[in-house]
Amino acid sequence: GSFTSVFDDIAGHLCFFAGKAPWIGATVQINCSLSKPITIGQTLICVARIDKRERKKVFISAELIGPDKTKYAKMDGISIDGVKISNRGDEIEKRYWIKDDFSIRDSGYSLP
Repeated sequence: GSFTSVFDDIAGHLCFFAGKAPWIGATVQINCSLSKPITIGQTLICVARIDKRERKKVFISAELIGPDKTKYAKMDGISIDGVKISNRGDEIEKRYWIKDDFSIRDSGYSLP
């Protein structure tokens, strides 16, 4: 289902946050389970966490939860830090994390 794509993105992006720079990491494994049907147009919250790190391996778990706290799906995954996902040699490789009290963001993006 499309919820597995959401979990794949979450695992990859949390790996980026665990690393030194954005866009340097890759999902290598996700195990998903659906506990309740998800309907089209339904709004869900994704709660994700980095559970542990072993060298370059980043172990991640996540849940899709409804506004009433009902759990719809869960995921356990592994991502690898330090994997380049762009071979273009462009600005992506020069990006870095900007952290403040409000957010953590990629230097390639600006907030209004």
